[in-house]
Amino acid sequence: MTSVWSARLRFSRLVLFNFLLHCGRGAANEVVLLDSKGSQAELRWTAHPSDGWEEISGVDENYKPIRTYQVCNVMSSNQNNWLQTGWIMRRNGQRIFIELKFTLRDCNSIPGVVGTCKETFNLHYIESDSDVGRDILESRYVKIDTIAADESFTQGDLGERKMKLNTEVREIEHLVRKGFHLGFQDVGACVALVSVRVYYKTCLSTVQSLAVFPDTVAEAAFSTLVEVRGSCISDSEAEMDNPPRMHCSAEGDWLVPIGKCACSAGYQEIAGRCEACPPGTYKSSAQESECSWCPEHSYTEELASTQCDCKADHYKLLSDPAPAPCTKPPTAPRALGYSTRQSALHLAWTPPQDSGGRADITYNVQCSVCAAPPQTCQPCDGRVGFLPQRLGLAETSVTVVNLAPYVNYTFRVEAVNGVSSLSHSPRRYVEITLIISQGGNMQVADIRAEHIEQKSITLAWQEPDFSTNNDTQYEIKFYEKEQSDQSYSTVKTSSTTLTINNLKPGTLYIFQVRVFSSSTDYGNYSPSIEVQTLGELKIPSRRTYIDPDTCDDPVQAVHLFAKELDLSCIKIERVIGGGEFGEVCRGCLKLPSKRDLPVAIKTLKVGCSEKQKRTFLSEASIMGQFDHSNVIRLEGVITRGKPMMIVIEYMGNAVLDSFLRKNEGQFT
Repeated sequence: MTSVWSARLRFSRLVLFNFLLHCGRGAANEVVLLDSKGSQAELRWTAHPSDGWEEISGVDENYKPIRTYQVCNVMSSNQNNWLQTGWIMRRNGQRIFIELKFTLRDCNSIPGVVGTCKETFNLHYIESDSDVGRDILESRYVKIDTIAADESFTQGDLGERKMKLNTEVREIEHLVRKGFHLGFQDVGACVALVSVRVYYKTCLSTVQSLAVFPDTVAEAAFSTLVEVRGSCISDSEAEMDNPPRMHCSAEGDWLVPIGKCACSAGYQEIAGRCEACPPGTYKSSAQESECSWCPEHSYTEELASTQCDCKADHYKLLSDPAPAPCTKPPTAPRALGYSTRQSALHLAWTPPQDSGGRADITYNVQCSVCAAPPQTCQPCDGRVGFLPQRLGLAETSVTVVNLAPYVNYTFRVEAVNGVSSLSHSPRRYVEITLIISQGGNMQVADIRAEHIEQKSITLAWQEPDFSTNNDTQYEIKFYEKEQSDQSYSTVKTSSTTLTINNLKPGTLYIFQVRVFSSSTDYGNYSPSIEVQTLGELKIPSRRTYIDPDTCDDPVQAVHLFAKELDLSCIKIERVIGGGEFGEVCRGCLKLPSKRDLPVAIKTLKVGCSEKQKRTFLSEASIMGQFDHSNVIRLEGVITRGKPMMIVIEYMGNAVLDSFLRKNEGQFT
């Protein structure tokens, strides 16, 4: 008996020495509810019977008191020694972790204890809304687990001052009361309970993508993710319909970030903060990443500017992009000249010397009839025509027809651009005055369609009566009826028949013909006729299935059947499940000039094997070969970014077999 108690004393001292070597601090995302090694005073836990668990004190290397419990009643059978902690308030914890550090004696190293010595002890808990006192209510305790040591020490370890410290972590879930007690039941082991630490896990407050996420308690269920909405930092704002969110896992880790905040207009991100744009710079919207220097001919002297003001005599349209410089109206056209043939006048000029900094220059022509001095001018009457038009000319020439002979005409040509209407200064122009002599009437008659195909039309017409010269030619003007005659094509021929090719099938075209020659210039256009080309005959095609496993490169194979999408077109809204390869999310596909489309997004987790990647892409290759209303449609893939994604049609009723079971008997 003496040898047992002597060993027990050496055991106690060695336990304290070994604890000093192994003790450590808790993880940053753990909320500690109990830490026995943090108590300098006696723990005063309840032990029953009194000759069972014993509280032992010592000091660490800083002479700080340390409290432990041990029991070593291995000589007697039927041991039932209980140790009950004080009441532990669980606060907000849903999943409670219990970390035990202990040492345990190898029964084979103690003589005379065969049949009575054990090498395990039991861990229990009891829930309550307050302290149950010092009575140990064994029948109300719930067993958590039987605790065994990975390593036990022997008599030889005691002599060499070697102690084998064990660490075991257990957890309890679904607690409903305000707190609980822990109970340690010894059934005949030689064990020292070095420390007991009770805690729950949280996702610590963090800042990501300019959003603040608060401390969040992890859920009890291991597979449950708690969605937490972040708050944008000062001078920032959330994306439209996509606020910043992250998910707190049961292990206290932040996962699956969705959405983000962006610095507001007039602010840019610097070192994780939104700072005001300095003078001379601006930022027009939150969608822009950083401040930009004011465009040419503009300025700002304020902090946090969202736009720059144009300098004097310079302007900007509301439709102009923010980085576009401020511009001004153009100067007058130059070198206005003319040529006449009978009653037709051809005006031509060169562009202005200064375009005002814009490329959207057009030209307007004004026609006036001026009497002899004192000179008075009136606008030309409606019989005068302009080809192709009088206002908004893109080219530097115009043809004027139906002019009266021996009349004093004045033509004024002005250049305008997008900001001309914003300027209060008079518009600049160039003008010319002239008189037209009498000319003949040249007009083609009886224009008709001789033959019509899908992509061609053959026209024929009657030669004018006065045309006796060998140099007479014809100009055919045509355009689609759905388009304005301002956008037309012309073809010239010396024959009175012509086949016009490269037309669109099933399209209605407008045709006009006029005559011209070196001696008489251009005549007037004939009355227009409408002719429609024949429509196309569509023949259905048959597709052949291709096994993607026969392709060496899975990325190359998937592009045979699927469209590569840009990552900016995808907006992830929330996580709806987990797949074999990664998360499955609900989101939105935004394509230019198309309405937003709800989609399901399957992601490939980073770090997967090459085999998993091939299987993932093969799934997309197979889906891409089907086009049927009863088969989920593949919208596209993302293979040039991380993570890889498969974007498919979103099925609102979730998994098919679950839907059928839920609605069993409702389908025929």
